[in-house]
Amino acid sequence: MKWFQHQSNSHNNLKFQPILEEFGLKGYGMYWILCELVAEQGSNYVITSQKKWKQGLIWSSNVDPSLLDKMLISFADANLISKKWLNRGALAIPKMKDYSDNWTKRPQSNSVVTTQKLPVDKIRIDKIRIDKIREEEEEKLTPSKEMKLFIGKGDFFKGLVDYVLEKTNLPKDAIEKEFDNFIGYWTERNKSGTKQRWELEKTFEIKRRLSTWFRNAGKFNSNKKGKTILI
Repeated sequence: MKWFQHQSNSHNNLKFQPILEEFGLKGYGMYWILCELVAEQGSNYVITSQKKWKQGLIWSSNVDPSLLDKMLISFADANLISKKWLNRGALAIPKMKDYSDNWTKRPQSNSVVTTQKLPVDKIRIDKIRIDKIREEEEEKLTPSKEMKLFIGKGDFFKGLVDYVLEKTNLPKDAIEKEFDNFIGYWTERNKSGTKQRWELEKTFEIKRRLSTWFRNAGKFNSNKKGKTILI
């Protein structure tokens, strides 16, 4: 979808009133970011969980994962997004089809679309946009983003729990407890309260730090064979 209509009085829509009351302009803005996301990357107004849209949203908007979850639930309760799709881990805004551009609404055909009649500037802009999307999709997780996802205790957190399970003979609850201890230690704020402990480090690779953490824990809590725990 190239563009969609945004009504000038959208903020007066009764569906937005509970959103504005609970989250203010931050919630209102987040909804339109979701619309832009679906318009740009969705198929039939749906983005599936395979595209990791939620993680991407956390990175790009720097929103707290728990706050984002609350917003999404409120959006679904207000019927601004599909609750059924949200429960499946997908983002869907079916009503966007009423506000989509004429290009998206056009009857689909099997004919080949060419750029011969398009202005040169338009072709160049579209190419830049496509290249940008590709770069964003290929962008790897940075150590900082990994730590933020880990703290949020979402899919990334669960994936690391499974990773440690494969590497050790520790029970799952013991691993999760150590993860909580790890988060508690590294998220302690400095005296000014502006940064957390991990943010003060020059480098912070989550898997290396966890490996060191569990090795140190193993020195005091050895397994049955008396060996330190390595991951």
